[in-house]
Amino acid sequence: MKHAIFFFLLALFASRDSRVVYETPSQVVSASLGETVMARPAEERTYRFSAYVETQPGEGCEYDTVMYLVRSYVRITPGPKSPQGLSGWQRSVVTIRKDGSIVEGAEIPASVFRVRAGTAISYHVEYLIGGRCKTRPAYRVFPVLERMQ
Repeated sequence: MKHAIFFFLLALFASRDSRVVYETPSQVVSASLGETVMARPAEERTYRFSAYVETQPGEGCEYDTVMYLVRSYVRITPGPKSPQGLSGWQRSVVTIRKDGSIVEGAEIPASVFRVRAGTAISYHVEYLIGGRCKTRPAYRVFPVLERMQ
């Protein structure tokens, strides 16, 4: 039995994609989530980011609750006017309906971008509560950042 468990764990970890550099879920929160740095590459690289936002509906909210998941990085931009590169960011909107029946935008589609060496690749969440709520809606982010070959 011990050998079977050992081989199962070996197969599980051996099959893990080595291109994944960050996949740590956030805590379950019902407020804004501060900047989470996922990587700080030592050299210029291309990355792909995607995420899933798991939500828990609130109770008795006046309006829909809206969350903005914002990815940020410094992209490579050649030219004398921007020697340090330009800030790049992408924003996705996740809406939790006030009655909790529908969550829109929970699957964050993959985006590909190239970053400058030594700069942080991060995300944060801006949380806009739907007015007064008996119980605030909560969420958890499941991000995946992959280094492209």
